[in-house]
Amino acid sequence: MEKLPFDRQSFNVRFDDLINQVHAAERITKPAVAELSTMLLTQIHFDGDIQPINRFLSVLTPMNCRTAVLFFQAFAGFLYSEKSGTFGKKDKAAYEQKHNAWLKESEDEHFNLWTWAEREVKLEVKPFTLDKVTSFISGALKKADKAGIKHVDVIKAILAGGLSVEDLIETLQVLDVVDVKSANDEAMPEEIAA
Repeated sequence: MEKLPFDRQSFNVRFDDLINQVHAAERITKPAVAELSTMLLTQIHFDGDIQPINRFLSVLTPMNCRTAVLFFQAFAGFLYSEKSGTFGKKDKAAYEQKHNAWLKESEDEHFNLWTWAEREVKLEVKPFTLDKVTSFISGALKKADKAGIKHVDVIKAILAGGLSVEDLIETLQVLDVVDVKSANDEAMPEEIAA
């Protein structure tokens, strides 16, 4: 694999520029999100209109949105739909408890989405699972179909990515799809061997 050229001086200039942009944006975004999070809880418990919270969620970055959803699930007392990505009806069974939790937390003058998240939200990397592989391959095959690419060509691409022919043969044997003695004993189908 060929090394990419690296110019340290250009890197330093661009890096400093981007860091300054992120710093400037964070100086605006973090306090605005903090204030909005507490304003929205006051508003929702005053008039019950969930639309301002949904509008707020729609402008956040994915990570900030996930954090805000957890925050509003803890204190707003409305049901959240993963499917639509919005809050909907009031959760009659849990509303009073969420309202009381908000009242208690709001006694702290520093209470907001960020201070709460720092205490309550734990980031975890999702574990690698075979379900993810199945989902990825399924999506790749659907895209290949739409693009007019044969499945055999997708399999060849998987082989080029590091899966060996021996792995493929072993898998076919485990699945009891074919009775293969070894790659040397029988000729491989021409499409797979290519």
